[in-house]
Amino acid sequence: MWILAVASVLLVACNGPHAGVACDDVGASMAVQIDYANVLRLHPQALTVRACVENDCTMQIIPSGQNRLSIVALGQHVLHTGHAAGVQLDITDNSGRAVFAGIAAIEPGNGQPDDSDCPTAWVGHVIATGSHTLKEATTG
Repeated sequence: MWILAVASVLLVACNGPHAGVACDDVGASMAVQIDYANVLRLHPQALTVRACVENDCTMQIIPSGQNRLSIVALGQHVLHTGHAAGVQLDITDNSGRAVFAGIAAIEPGNGQPDDSDCPTAWVGHVIATGSHTLKEATTG
């Protein structure tokens, strides 16, 4: 949820006191937030996370212990029209064994007020639940 809140706050600048600033300069960006905190709770060891939104992908090694990163935001370069987007999340342990593998198709939503003069910033949010379920989170 934090990316939606940050995007909303940053996009307000398009109509606020910084209206003369280009939308890109105030952080109007598109992304799908992928939340895998539930998986980390079940697997305290170091893990490798591979996440993709369409063809925009990243890989991160998450160390063992507390206060581990549990969210990644992707899709800035592929969410241009607000059409459905494919999201994939694969998490493996140090031996390469899959601890989570999920895919989802999501419908990104408009991440800014309707009265904004900025171009539409499409955003989405998915949550890794269960052992291999990637579910679109509702907003609002």
